[in-house]
Amino acid sequence: MINGSKGIQAGLLFTSLLGLALMGSSPALADTFPNRTVRLIVPFPPGGTPDVIARLMTDKLSVQWKQPVIVENRPGASSNIGSDIVAKAPRDGHALLMVPNNVLTMNPLLSSKMPFNPSTDLVSVSMLGITPFLLVTGPSLNVSNIKELVAEAKRRPDGITYASSGVGSNQHMFAEMLRSLTGIPMTHVPYTGGPQSVLDILGGRVDMQFGAVTTNLEHVRAGKLRALAVVSQSRLAVLPDVPTVAETGVEGFDADGWIGLSATAGTPQDVLAQINRDVGEIMRDPKAVETLAGFGIVAQPGPAAAMDERIVRERDAWRKVI
Repeated sequence: MINGSKGIQAGLLFTSLLGLALMGSSPALADTFPNRTVRLIVPFPPGGTPDVIARLMTDKLSVQWKQPVIVENRPGASSNIGSDIVAKAPRDGHALLMVPNNVLTMNPLLSSKMPFNPSTDLVSVSMLGITPFLLVTGPSLNVSNIKELVAEAKRRPDGITYASSGVGSNQHMFAEMLRSLTGIPMTHVPYTGGPQSVLDILGGRVDMQFGAVTTNLEHVRAGKLRALAVVSQSRLAVLPDVPTVAETGVEGFDADGWIGLSATAGTPQDVLAQINRDVGEIMRDPKAVETLAGFGIVAQPGPAAAMDERIVRERDAWRKVI
């Protein structure tokens, strides 16, 4: 009986030690990504290009990850407000950023007082897509091409006005590039997002803007806005008759808009790799590609390294312009 008692005690001890060992390894199991709701921060109002991509992704990721993936629209300050939320979030991948290229390539050159450092506080996860922009005019301008736009602007004593989604935004910088290449007098009218600015262009209160295809397409098709050119390397399938800026004869206009996915710096590499893989599968799906193309968005997922290379290249190019 004594030997049996000792055997029982030894067995209990072994079981206890095994339990402790399993408990010691449980955090790794509990930390399997994702283990709670994932926030996808869109630093724009609802309805814009990043919002379209985000909502397509969240529907599919929620099913795949078996956790809620929700969109949070946090516009303002040329996308810095929403971006700052992710820059200061826990480093676990549960807060992701639909980041427009201007946050990473233009804003750091325009302001020395950003609330975060894009180079050290954010990390690239994946390229998502190319987002062409349209140069559109409203009823306040009776022009049909860029040549007439330049002539009309120079004819007016105070020039023309253009809208943007904020200082440092793509809309702002594209217009400034056009100004620098043509010498036309222009006044900047910044808004907190593209959809709001379109309303004022439709109402004739602002003359023009470089706006996202997503927020301008239906107005162009309805004849309420006139598309003079597209900021893209080639014409768009949804607007095949609209020329690129280069085709209009504006030499030296070399710009593009794109959206990427970023996370908080310090997020584990295996988590970043998983997100890149899962998001890439969604963005490469033929149905997703077709859906996005209908909004003028060119799906272009890729590795984080490709996104980093693009950031460095474009930041150098915009440094010269700014």
